Amino acid sequence: MEEAINPDTADLALYRAGYERSADKRTVSPIPGADVRAADRALGRLHSRTHWRVFATVHRRLPGVDADLVGDALNDSLYRRSFDYDPSGDATFSTWLCNVVGNAVANALRDAARAEARAERDALREEKETVGDDDEMRDLIGAVLDTLDDADELSRDLAARILAPALGGRPEPRRAIEQRHGLSPKAVRIAESRVRERLAVGAKALVTG
Repeated sequence: MEEAINPDTADLALYRAGYERSADKRTVSPIPGADVRAADRALGRLHSRTHWRVFATVHRRLPGVDADLVGDALNDSLYRRSFDYDPSGDATFSTWLCNVVGNAVANALRDAARAEARAERDALREEKETVGDDDEMRDLIGAVLDTLDDADELSRDLAARILAPALGGRPEPRRAIEQRHGLSPKAVRIAESRVRERLAVGAKALVTG
């Protein structure tokens, strides 16, 4: 009695008769002079017979996995990785394919999770570095303000207003300072200009000192 021909094995042989895989296993290309159309039809039949089982198996193993991810892994496994299948082994082609696709999807999910974790670590590191930069800025601004230790209260209020944006704050309205010190807008503007000049001198002295 003749042994029944396995359609998966037969179509896999037809596919391999039309295409060959590179030595590094990364690419597949048509064999010159081969019946590529017959090979394409064989690959299509393999997909039609196996995709439902593959999807069901992978979803049982990885519930909620994205269908496109499974589809991409299935196509790659049929087109490229099917050259690894040994028909003389114990596993049927569909069983082997389900295992290969499931592993590929699991690896893709793991790689994505690792990439996301790296991105989160990088973001946290950048945040810490930014905080460090802010601390340095605050130290510098504090040192600049110290150069006004002998200044009057108005000058220090104006200095705080001038430097507020550098500390991430909102400057106090000039009108509030005018009212607090009982000065005209012109007098406060003149005083602020002088404070700016003095702050600039103090900052330059700190940087070059």
